[in-house]
Amino acid sequence: MENTQVSAYVNALGTVAAPGLRATLASILATEAEHMSVILGELHEPQAPQAVVTGSKPT
Repeated sequence: MENTQVSAYVNALGTVAAPGLRATLASILATEAEHMSVILGELHEPQAPQAVVTGSKPT
């Protein structure tokens, strides 16, 4: 369930233009990701199963 929520907030973040609402969504997204990490830790699963790559390579 947490994974579904994180995915939904990530998708929503890309569609919202209002800066205040984007900040709120980003905050909720971070909290849900923290929840997912704790749950995975309790299940003895990797808390970050793969690296998150964003942005472009430094020049």
